[in-house]
Amino acid sequence: MDPDKNRKYRIKRRVIIGICVFILIVLYLFKNASFFIRALSAMSLLVSFYLIDRYFDLNYQKHHYFFIVFIAFFGFILSPFYYLYPNYDKILHFIQPIFYASIVYHMVKRLDLEYKWKIIFVLFIVIGSLALFEIGEYLLDYFFDLKLQGVFLRIPSLQRSLYRNQLLLLNQHLL
Repeated sequence: MDPDKNRKYRIKRRVIIGICVFILIVLYLFKNASFFIRALSAMSLLVSFYLIDRYFDLNYQKHHYFFIVFIAFFGFILSPFYYLYPNYDKILHFIQPIFYASIVYHMVKRLDLEYKWKIIFVLFIVIGSLALFEIGEYLLDYFFDLKLQGVFLRIPSLQRSLYRNQLLLLNQHLL
């Protein structure tokens, strides 16, 4: 293998290992089973992305690695925000397919097709794989009641009682 290519993969490998070590340090600090699953999922995504890049010689660029780190961090590590901010899910459903399409296009651009067919091919790959992911979420919700579909706001009981008291005070003030 070309020494320059080995150097590029060595740098990519070190970055991925560094991110995984950082996630492990944060995991140690939180010591939480839920965070453990999210951290393990994020690290698995990062390592598998690197291995696919390395062994299929796809030569992903730095921005593709940024996209996959973004997807892993905001999709897995910060997934509790789904329960706190209703628009978080909508923002991720808008941004992540764009990043994913860029990664898929990088793989498809080597095919001997006209540009319009490459774009259509990427569109169907992205839509199809994201549809399979959503079906997986639905099945997990159906069988295990994980509430992965939709936005479920979790308002702690203290906050709920404060809201209730504020509404009571407002109601008394208006009367």
